[in-house]
Amino acid sequence: MIHKIDITDEMWDIVDFFDARIFMNCPRTLGDSISFGVWGVTLINDNNWLSTINVPLENKNAYLAGMSRVLIDGVVGGKVEIALYDQVEFSHFIQTAEGKRIDLNRSWNYEPKENLKLYEWDCVFDWPCGYAHLELAIQGKMFLEFDTDNVVIATEYVMNPQKYSYPE
Repeated sequence: MIHKIDITDEMWDIVDFFDARIFMNCPRTLGDSISFGVWGVTLINDNNWLSTINVPLENKNAYLAGMSRVLIDGVVGGKVEIALYDQVEFSHFIQTAEGKRIDLNRSWNYEPKENLKLYEWDCVFDWPCGYAHLELAIQGKMFLEFDTDNVVIATEYVMNPQKYSYPE
């Protein structure tokens, strides 16, 4: 069953993208509304709020072992910085002949305003493949949409990451 939760404002604290992989096109200009795929989001089960999605989690955190979508309305700007991974040695970064890490950057300029909220992700980007820091300034709402069939107890993922991580 597809479930959609609002992750704007204080609900942002219930989602953890640290182990996630983002599938996002980085266009030259951002539209007012964007969406991107993500695999491997952890949902923090404070106050057992996850019981509302009818998945037996025994009051534990959840890991989304499948593709989900982040949907954002009211995007104003932001930036992304990606440190490129070596495709042979995935745990290593690509370096120049001088040993400097190769980073890609894209900015979507905006003027900071009082009603804007800045959201930050630190996780893996699928393409270009690398470790990314993504910042988006929004004045609207943000949602996470996922299939409850992909929900597993987070400790199961920790114990067996090869089974639940994005397939390489």
